[in-house]
Amino acid sequence: MVSVPTNAPNANAGLLSPGVIERLKLDSDLIVLSACNTAGPSAKTGESLSGLARAFFRAGARGVMVTHWSIASGAAVPLMINTFPTGRAAVDTAQALRQAQLQMIDTAGAGNNPIELSYPNYWAAFALIGDGVRARQPGA
Repeated sequence: MVSVPTNAPNANAGLLSPGVIERLKLDSDLIVLSACNTAGPSAKTGESLSGLARAFFRAGARGVMVTHWSIASGAAVPLMINTFPTGRAAVDTAQALRQAQLQMIDTAGAGNNPIELSYPNYWAAFALIGDGVRARQPGA
């Protein structure tokens, strides 16, 4: 078990480094890393996946959803809500992400959705690496 302090004097003590993540014992269908360029290479050149994302695979994740660039929260929130709807049986995350992206494009400019949401900058940052199939959640 890895202990992360909850009463740390600053945020750095609560951050998980790749070394800490690798020591976790996960049994996870999917980890979502939604921040600025979580898919990007770490300090070493020539790497195609960040050390953070790789660490989750080493810890036992079967799929990791990462971002290739920073995405506005106003776009990321509805995209994630539509990618992970509740009450579904086994889900292919890649297909669910694709459907959420298409929905964002289709509804851009309608209602309160600005037309800019149809631009790839708002929906194309997310990529799924790994299995991507999630089992039905208990109680769902």
